[in-house]
Amino acid sequence: MPVTSWFGGLSFLLQAALVVVAVVIFSFIDPFGLLVGTKLKLKDTPISVESMKEIGELITAEYYGEVISSTMEDVEIRTTSLADEFQEDLDSLHQAVFEVIDQMDLAADQDRFNRERRAQARAYFEDNFGALKAEQWFAQYIQAARTYLANTRSAFDPKASNTKVQFGNLLKALLTSDASYAKLRQTAFRTGMVSSFKNQLTEVKEKEYRKKQLVLLGRGAVKAGFRFNDFSEKNFRYEKESNRVVFIGIQPEILSQTINPWFIPEKGVEGFEFLIIQRKARRDPNILLRVKRRCLEELVAKAHQADILEEATKNAQEQLKNFFDLLLDKPVNAVSFYNNVFDYTEEAVKKDCIISCAD
Repeated sequence: MPVTSWFGGLSFLLQAALVVVAVVIFSFIDPFGLLVGTKLKLKDTPISVESMKEIGELITAEYYGEVISSTMEDVEIRTTSLADEFQEDLDSLHQAVFEVIDQMDLAADQDRFNRERRAQARAYFEDNFGALKAEQWFAQYIQAARTYLANTRSAFDPKASNTKVQFGNLLKALLTSDASYAKLRQTAFRTGMVSSFKNQLTEVKEKEYRKKQLVLLGRGAVKAGFRFNDFSEKNFRYEKESNRVVFIGIQPEILSQTINPWFIPEKGVEGFEFLIIQRKARRDPNILLRVKRRCLEELVAKAHQADILEEATKNAQEQLKNFFDLLLDKPVNAVSFYNNVFDYTEEAVKKDCIISCAD
């Protein structure tokens, strides 16, 4: 084959390839809109993807209600957190104390100090394990441990001081008395300390609440429905045989939650109403902001308790059924929603099995 002829054939192939590429690009971009009629249509329907996207947010359920929130919730959250931290610190400290006692017991067996003498026991502890005294709650732990071993009813005192006498007596008791050692390791000791600490916090909580007391009534609305902003062909199925419209991956959600300054302006009904407000709460805008936010959270929680999402789904099925009835040749039998394509496929497989089994 002549060289010129070979190059001529190659040129033809390149031209043909360029034409094919151009057609593909043209059909994909479609600059003149010539193919829109078929390209964006949902299968077996005259509806386009863009027309579904234009729905945007479809509100299908609303909840109106009243809620009450206060600064007491602020104080309870903080004190609960402190109680949890105390229990964690106490468990760690309790374990560390007994690890030290076990090491000191071994040292006493080796005649490094006389376990019968509280001063010697204390001195050995401070020389070898003195860093433990820097742990938070150490002084209170010693005071509570002595109280517990002495069977007195004295409560745990967060302000207790770690005296040398108390500490020396405790070390001596744990090193010389198996009964004291075993008793302090009982769960009841730590449980009692935690209980006493919570009682102390309760008193602090009530005093703090009285100083910054704020009780707020909120009136507002929660709206739920469906978002179609990111709708695509993947989210849609139309079953011709059963005449059913199916939406996949589109689920009901809270679209908005609002407590406006005026709930019903024409009647003078406020969105927020102060039931109680003390001077310190009035002076601190952050307190008011936190309580307002909790009012909104409580309003949403009440909407969920009233099954707003279930109501949104039911109403959406009815509204979308009417929508498709107008656009299709015949009324659709049902509109269904699925979390994902797997749930939809699983249901289809089950239905197929039932039919096969019946046959």
